[in-house]
Amino acid sequence: MINSSEILQTIRMFDQQHLDIRTITMGISLLDCADPDPKAACRKVYDKICRRAQNLVATGQTIEKEFGIPIVNKRVSVTPISLVASASDTADYAPFAAALDKAAKTMERAHAQIELEKKQALNDLKNQVSGMALGIASAVLEEEIDQKKHAELIHSFIENLGETS
Repeated sequence: MINSSEILQTIRMFDQQHLDIRTITMGISLLDCADPDPKAACRKVYDKICRRAQNLVATGQTIEKEFGIPIVNKRVSVTPISLVASASDTADYAPFAAALDKAAKTMERAHAQIELEKKQALNDLKNQVSGMALGIASAVLEEEIDQKKHAELIHSFIENLGETS
């Protein structure tokens, strides 16, 4: 049974020692991609990996956000490709390796796109905040106090001091 001391110790580890989750791994079985036609099998491998893993990075980021724990790596693990390729009428397994490589590159591009969109959203937010700050500063500068207004403010301040004494 987990007690409150262990929970607090874990929280301290995340906070003070910057503990993180090293890796989350999505396992994908490719056995159903086996096909006597090697081209069809390669297409099935590529399609299944891209379809199943398309949300892996976003899901990892959601977990990071929900629990406040950084996840360093998000990866995919698949059935040994030799098991899938052996069902095909070919001795050349290079197209299967190419299909895996193509799927990995597709996933990397999708991850890069997510990161780019996240950076763009942050930059847009920074620009909006900067614009608001400039607008406020401009309004303050436009309300620059002339000598008469300045004297009135000082006089009012002094009168208020007298009332609080």
